[in-house]
Amino acid sequence: NAPAQKLLQMSEWVSSSEPLLKFMEDVKPEYGWGNEAIEVGLAYVNEQLAVGDRKISQILLIGDMPPNTDNEVQRKRGDRNWKDTRFETRTYYKAEVSRLTNRKVSVHSFYVGSDARETFTEMSTATGGECTDLTIVRSDQASASQLLTDLFCTKVLADIGEDQYEKARLVDAYKTAF
Repeated sequence: NAPAQKLLQMSEWVSSSEPLLKFMEDVKPEYGWGNEAIEVGLAYVNEQLAVGDRKISQILLIGDMPPNTDNEVQRKRGDRNWKDTRFETRTYYKAEVSRLTNRKVSVHSFYVGSDARETFTEMSTATGGECTDLTIVRSDQASASQLLTDLFCTKVLADIGEDQYEKARLVDAYKTAF
């Protein structure tokens, strides 16, 4: 079970890829204990939206395990003193997905292996996002990277278009160029 300072790792909100790439270089799997604390990341986005100074329209979720069940959240947050940390209030991924759905935030999920497929599909479907198998075969890492890049770029471009015509034009221009 991860300590409070490692339970939620996030990049800053950025407008260029360099800081995000630097962040990703330092991320490594740690503290595996079965299912993952995905509810914590979803709750963070909901907190950011509640402040009102952020416009977040989508989340890219990548993982190899499903989110914690309600019982796991109770057990994992009960085994150590979480009082006076940002994680003191327990939450459940379904409640956070419901809040995201109400706020019209899409969760685009990428699962590695099959363990997370069912719940990742559930989250993406509920929020109007897409769910994709990202199992990477060593010989096919470039394809997985391109898949992520293409999905991310087309979703962002569709978000910034003023109307349906502009959205389609931006996405088509990206697809033509890449």
